[in-house]
Amino acid sequence: MYRHKVFVLGLVFLSLAAVAVTGENVLSFGAEKRIDTLDPAKGQFVQNNQAILEIYETLIRYDPKDFALMPLVAESWLIAPDGTSITFNIRQGMKFHDGTPVNAEAVKYSYDRMVAVNAAPASMFAAVSGCQVVDEYTVKFASQERYAFWEDLFASNDGFRVVSPTYCSEHASASDPWAEEFLAQNACGSGPYSLAEFVTGQYAVLTKFPEYWQGWTERNFDKIILRIMLEPATRLAALQNGDIDIAESVPSDSVPALEADPRFSVQIVESGSVQNLFMKCDQGPLANRNLRKAITYAIDYAALRQVLTGALPACGPLPSWLLGADSSISCINSQDLSKAKEYMDLSGYGPGDLKFSYTIVAGNDWHESSALIIQQSLAEIGIAVDIIPKMWAELVAEANNATGSDFYQAYGPSTSSDPYELLRSNYSAYAAEAPSYGWNPGYKNLAVDALLAEAASEPDRNMRAVYYGAIAAILVEDCAVVFQFGMPYTSTYRSDIKGVAPHRLYRAQYYFYDLWREPGA
Repeated sequence: MYRHKVFVLGLVFLSLAAVAVTGENVLSFGAEKRIDTLDPAKGQFVQNNQAILEIYETLIRYDPKDFALMPLVAESWLIAPDGTSITFNIRQGMKFHDGTPVNAEAVKYSYDRMVAVNAAPASMFAAVSGCQVVDEYTVKFASQERYAFWEDLFASNDGFRVVSPTYCSEHASASDPWAEEFLAQNACGSGPYSLAEFVTGQYAVLTKFPEYWQGWTERNFDKIILRIMLEPATRLAALQNGDIDIAESVPSDSVPALEADPRFSVQIVESGSVQNLFMKCDQGPLANRNLRKAITYAIDYAALRQVLTGALPACGPLPSWLLGADSSISCINSQDLSKAKEYMDLSGYGPGDLKFSYTIVAGNDWHESSALIIQQSLAEIGIAVDIIPKMWAELVAEANNATGSDFYQAYGPSTSSDPYELLRSNYSAYAAEAPSYGWNPGYKNLAVDALLAEAASEPDRNMRAVYYGAIAAILVEDCAVVFQFGMPYTSTYRSDIKGVAPHRLYRAQYYFYDLWREPGA
C-alpha cells in the first residue's frame, strides 16, 4: 500500500538523503507549488500534473517537439467519417501498478469515474455523450453532433487518464463510491513510475514500475523525487548546490547567469499561454467597457515584459504560433496614457473615484513585480489598487467567486495544439458560470459563444483559424482582460541531464521516462 505520512522536517531531509546514497539512478525536481491532489479526475493544474503524468497515462499524447500525435494506452484509433465518434484500439499486455490488466473496461470505468467526479477534466468532455466497450480491447466514444477535436481532447495532459478499476473499487465506500478521498493521496495507474511515498506539502517519491510496457534501459531513472520548494530563491540555491537536477521557475533575473554557467542548461520557448490580468467585468464599475479600455491603455507593457526573461508582446489571447493567431489585430501592447485618460473621461469616473483589489500568487517574484507595475500604471489615471498576495490554491478558489477580488493574475494556457479549449475555458459564458472551469470571472459575449459553437463542429483547421481570429478581435475590442505578455516557458536544469524537450503547452512538465543523466557532460 502506498504510504501517506507526516514527518517532522528533519526526518524529511533524512529520508531524502537516504535515497541519495543507495546507488540508484535518481532524478530530483524542485517544484514551486504544493501538490493538491493525485487524483487524475481532479488534478488539472500544473503542480499536480507533473506527478500525475508519470503515474497515469492518456490514450494518446503529443510529441512535445512538434505536436505529432503518439500512441500510448491506445495503439491506434479511428474517427468516424461524420465526426460523431472516435474508436480506440487498446494496447494489449499492459498492466496497472497493482498487476491488473489495462483493457477497454478499465478505460470505460476511468471515463465514468471522471464524469461522476465532475471536476475540471470532466468539463473538457462536455461534448462527449458516452463511452462504449466494443470488445476486450476496443472502446468507442461518441458525441451527439460532429466534434472537431477528438484527437486533441484525448492527447491533452489536462484531461482523461486511465486508472485501475480494481484499485479504486477496493478503496471505495458507500459515502465515497469513486474513492476520491483515497486517490487524492494515493495512486495506481499504468505509467512508467508508481507512487512510493507522498508527504503532503513536502515531497513525493516515484519509483520505476518494472512491468512498464515500454521497458527499461540502464540510463532510465530508477527514482524521481519531487521536492516542494515554495520560494524561487530556494529552488535556485538547490539547483546551484546540486541538491536538485531540475528547478521549476527560478528568479527571472538569475537566468542570464545560469545561461553563462556551463554547469547548467537553459531552454526558453514561447509557450501556449498569455499572461493576463483578469477583471470582473460583469459587475460594478468594471462592467463599463470604457473604463476597461482606460485600464488597458494605462498599463506599462514594456516594463511588464522586463519582469520575465523571454516575455513577448501579446496580441490578444493567442500566442503567435497557435492556430488562429492574427498579428493584424489592433492589439494594445504599449502604454498610451493620453488614450487611457480619454477613455477614463468617457467612463464617467474621475481620479480618486475607484479602488480595486488585485490578487496575485504569494512568493512569486514576477507576479509581485507585475502587480507593482500595474499598480503604478493605474495610479497615473487616478485608480488605486490594493495588492493581495495569496497562496495558489486560495487564488484558484476565489477565481470564479463573485465576492473575490476585482483583478487577479493568471495565464490562460492552451491544453492542446488547437486553442478551442483555451478560448472556451477563459472567455465563454459557460466558463463564466462554471465555478471549477477555467479563469473567466464573468465575461460574456454572445458573438464569442456563437463562434466557439461554429468551431466545435468545423473539421477544417483553416476555417477554425478564421473563427479563432474573429474571437481574438472581439476580446481585444471588448478589453475583456488585459493581455500582459506572451508567456515564455523557461527550463533550467543541470547540464548532465539529457533528453529535455520543453513543452510549449505545459509549463514545467517533463516526461521523466524520456530523460537520462550523462556523466561528465
